[in-house]
Amino acid sequence: MNSAPCKNCMDVIHAVKIKRIVFTSSETGIMYIRANEFESDYLTSGQRNLAK
Repeated sequence: MNSAPCKNCMDVIHAVKIKRIVFTSSETGIMYIRANEFESDYLTSGQRNLAK
């Protein structure tokens, strides 16, 4: 299971200048990473449905 932020969440994280994010990844476990080093293009199913 991956709990990394979606694209919209990352847009907000960058806008409010959050410096670090923590999330889990099925491959690597708990991830601690600088927000400016992480990009996401993932859209949730709700976001994909709204885009139609």
